[in-house]
Amino acid sequence: MKRCNYTWEEWDEEKKKTIEKQCSEVISEGSEKYCMFHDSSKKKNFELFEQRMKGKLAKGDYNFRSHYFPKEWSFRGERFGEDTEFTEAKFQGNVTFRNCVFQGAAHFDRASFQGEANFSAANFQEDGIFLLAEFWKDSYFSEAKFQHVTFTNAVFQGDTTFFEYDL
Repeated sequence: MKRCNYTWEEWDEEKKKTIEKQCSEVISEGSEKYCMFHDSSKKKNFELFEQRMKGKLAKGDYNFRSHYFPKEWSFRGERFGEDTEFTEAKFQGNVTFRNCVFQGAAHFDRASFQGEANFSAANFQEDGIFLLAEFWKDSYFSEAKFQHVTFTNAVFQGDTTFFEYDL
């Protein structure tokens, strides 16, 4: 079976240089190039996607780099035990991270939120990084707790609420 064609560059601290990495998932049925997570096709089997996502969370796999979420999604109450990677993730529907705990750094760099994004009462115990993130509808950070947060060059098109947040 062929591997997913999605690649990205990542800094390797030991080698002191940028290296190219490739997704280890296999190409999904109905796709010519991408796995279940990176495929943005309208034909994506959402039930299978949901099942595989729950498996990733159960294993403590918090790499969602460039994952394509085709419908509404809830991470409500999830505890992310280490660094979490949502860099370049695309959320087509509403998404909730309400009451989530991010124990490590939470990377949302260049993530795209097409529906509402709810981070109310989320607890960012390390860095919350939203560099160049795009929020196209309303977003909520009410009662969120941040150790350090970056929204540098983030785009907010809808209403954004930071009521009673803790920084």
